[in-house]
Amino acid sequence: MNILNNTKVQLLLGVVFGLIVVFMVGYILQTTFFTKKAAPADTAVTVPTNLDTAKPNDIIARVGEERIYKNDLDLELTSYPPQADIIREQLLLKKIVKDSIILQAGAKEGLITLDASVYDSATKDYLKRIQMVEGVKDRIEEKSYALEGNVISIWFGNTIPAPIGPEAGKALALSKITSLHQAVKNKQMTIERAAEAIRNDTSLAQIDPTSYKTNALLPFKVKQDEAITLDPAFDTSIRRLNVGEVSAIYLAKAKDSERNVELDALYMFAQVKQKTAETPINSFDAWYEGQKTQYEIIIN
Repeated sequence: MNILNNTKVQLLLGVVFGLIVVFMVGYILQTTFFTKKAAPADTAVTVPTNLDTAKPNDIIARVGEERIYKNDLDLELTSYPPQADIIREQLLLKKIVKDSIILQAGAKEGLITLDASVYDSATKDYLKRIQMVEGVKDRIEEKSYALEGNVISIWFGNTIPAPIGPEAGKALALSKITSLHQAVKNKQMTIERAAEAIRNDTSLAQIDPTSYKTNALLPFKVKQDEAITLDPAFDTSIRRLNVGEVSAIYLAKAKDSERNVELDALYMFAQVKQKTAETPINSFDAWYEGQKTQYEIIIN
């Protein structure tokens, strides 16, 4: 009886072992011969193995949720003539992959709406697709700007001293900008109208003969770390303003190159037109770097 039981146990163990072997062999065959090459989007894109025999409507790759067709690559190739030492197919497939990620990420952020005319179709309108990619780039780049507004300025020491004399020039500049500042702050005048008033004031030729018109208005649209004016302290005060708020009048200096000294040179004030509430991205490239690792590439 014990011999019979031992024999049954050995047979059962043999069957179980055999099933394990069959499963492992099957798994190895599947992963080795039947699974496509998958990689995150930040790894190298290779030329598809089926490229030579693929037809225009054949799928040559997948990027995230989008299928990439041979026809997509063919259209890119028509605009990129052969060059020595460049594998065009690989280079252009990398571009197609990047464009696909831009479109999918842009749609995810609500910047665009994707449909078969530009996305995941063998018969997409390729020119429309490229335009949409550029549109996403522009929208993302726009989001990288942290601050937008205008600066009004009246110089009295621009390269040369004011023809009416330094002190008289400084007093005239302060008088003129004070009345304009008060009008803008009290919403009696827009800052653009204030700049126009400076351009039309010929008396300012006494203190800035050649440039009072061009120096009147400085529109700015800057990123978080970009300079607004020539004075970092004034820039800091501008960044603290709320939208629509007008800064105080600021006396700025400029360098006298002949005497190598900093001298009082102009009066300024600023108004913020638009301000990004959240922390802005630095650039489109920074945005893309954060997006590309979220999309898997499968090359056929």
